[in-house]
Amino acid sequence: LMQVARSSALLRSFANLTLRSVPCYEGRRDLNTLQRLRNSARGKNWDEWYHKFKTEDPYYVDDPTHHRWFPKEIREQDKELEARLYQRLFDSTPEEINFKRACNAVDTIRLDHGIEPQSWMYAGVLLQIGSVKDVYYMTYFWKQLQQNSNIKLGANAYNAIVRSFAENVDIEGAQYVIEEMKAKGLEVNANTYNNLCYFYRPSLYFMEAIMETLENKKIKPNADTYTLMINTYTRELDFANANKMFSTITDSGLTPHVWAFNSLMRSRCKAEFPNEAREVLEHMHDEKPFGVSPNTDSYNALLQYYESHGKDEETQELFNLMRERNVKMDVETYNCLIRSKYNSGKAREGIEIFERFNYRRNEATYAAAIDCCVQGGEYDKAAKYHAIAKGRGYTYGERVAMPTYFDPIPLVYPRRPDYWEVCGDHHMTWDRAVSFDKL
Repeated sequence: LMQVARSSALLRSFANLTLRSVPCYEGRRDLNTLQRLRNSARGKNWDEWYHKFKTEDPYYVDDPTHHRWFPKEIREQDKELEARLYQRLFDSTPEEINFKRACNAVDTIRLDHGIEPQSWMYAGVLLQIGSVKDVYYMTYFWKQLQQNSNIKLGANAYNAIVRSFAENVDIEGAQYVIEEMKAKGLEVNANTYNNLCYFYRPSLYFMEAIMETLENKKIKPNADTYTLMINTYTRELDFANANKMFSTITDSGLTPHVWAFNSLMRSRCKAEFPNEAREVLEHMHDEKPFGVSPNTDSYNALLQYYESHGKDEETQELFNLMRERNVKMDVETYNCLIRSKYNSGKAREGIEIFERFNYRRNEATYAAAIDCCVQGGEYDKAAKYHAIAKGRGYTYGERVAMPTYFDPIPLVYPRRPDYWEVCGDHHMTWDRAVSFDKL
């Protein structure tokens, strides 16, 4: 116990020293800030801060079978600071948290707060285990967790591991978990079958099979189900059915959440009607339909359209609007700003944005920065950023960092490795591409 206490104290001191450089402890910095606000605020001031803090988080789910559910008792005002830390378990952004950090968060809950891990906490861990990309380890961890008699796993934990198996395209393993749920008498509902669809770009045939299964089993689809269908129809360029799926949410007596509105916005952008998407965004901001306010992803949906079409002025205008409205910006927001400069031919401005703003950077960030450097003729800087990206463990992956081009132009001047594949060279890498451009 003394060794555990020393280790915990050492980790906490290390976290405090490296607070700005360790993403997984960013939430604790938020806690400290809110604690100071609580101590200094009086009366209505604290109520305003508390309301703002509570409404910033869109992941309040009332369904105990949902993989993002956590108990209401820690959502009260006096527990809100602790709830912010717990919520880190369910943050699905890879730069925010992964499987290892989720395990550390559970240890923090157990050691620092004296709360024994419950099913919803392990659901937060199992939600991130898919990032390991190792199905055998996932299976082993899941079996060990089931054999622990002190832990009573609920439907939310089972649904979380179903999603992780599906992310690794192990649908057979996910279906086996569903059979285990049935054997234990746990509720198998729409949340369970929704999690079967969380792999990369499920086909329309697969989604229609899921809808047919729900109908045969007399399970009512929920808002998440229809949102997945909107995304699928958008990929198939079937915008009429995408709009129909959104209308079906309210026609079925359900309440659309912010993710449904975001999917609708992406559908209108894909159909080349960005003005309609902007109307949806402003409608959410002004009218707040069904109590829904736009979040960061809402603005990113429109930013992605603007940057892909090289509309840097519209991108900058929406970026400034996010600042005025105090909307939290994530890595994709800044990435869109850089890519908009690149696609509009203003590479040097994109490099300046990359160097000026100090924000968390991912693989797509460095991909956009390298593109700007090559376009602007700054090859030494491109090689420098490439070396930094490799040092951080980023190796080019087409599905992680999608091309910044909207229309492929490989025969004109290919700068990205995935466009060399169109030319027949399937072994082109960043190293070779940068070296080739230098020559």
